[in-house]
Amino acid sequence: MNYKPSIYTSLLLLLMTLSVNAQTKYIKAESFSSTLTYTMKNPLHDWTGDSDEFNCSIEYDAANRKIKSVEAEAIIISFDSNIKMRNKNAFKMLDSNLFPVVKFVADDISLLDNTLIIVGLLTFHGVTHPIKFAATQVLVKNQLSVKGKFSIKLTDFKLQPPSLLGLKADDNIDIKFAMNFVVE
Repeated sequence: MNYKPSIYTSLLLLLMTLSVNAQTKYIKAESFSSTLTYTMKNPLHDWTGDSDEFNCSIEYDAANRKIKSVEAEAIIISFDSNIKMRNKNAFKMLDSNLFPVVKFVADDISLLDNTLIIVGLLTFHGVTHPIKFAATQVLVKNQLSVKGKFSIKLTDFKLQPPSLLGLKADDNIDIKFAMNFVVE
């Protein structure tokens, strides 16, 4: 019995599998150069809050220069609006002790020129909703930058807009992000 063809065939299949998998990598966004911000509006004023505790990872197909999936999460109490009392009230309203993380996952991502159309699931305050938004993708050498924004409604996530002096804030929260990756 001659086993050489099956050994060579097995090695060839293994090398082909490793080659295909080597083209797809999981890459984490660089925290020092990436940003995540929310904006809310009240008839009296607008405010923003920035997070410094978030993670964003992509599955990147290097051969086709395409993002195949994304997973991002942020710790609710990491968002800072630069007013401690507003932060404290927001964390209480959001039940941050029960729902400490907001999470987004997507594996439906299409690319046309430098525009990504991203469809995924956002879990916030224990409620998961599908969302769809556009983002821009710019690749310069081995630096991939992805920037975008989207809006959500607090009431979709079983939350009521906060009020100030009897004036309710808008139901919408605008989310803006800029994620930077080293891809090659």
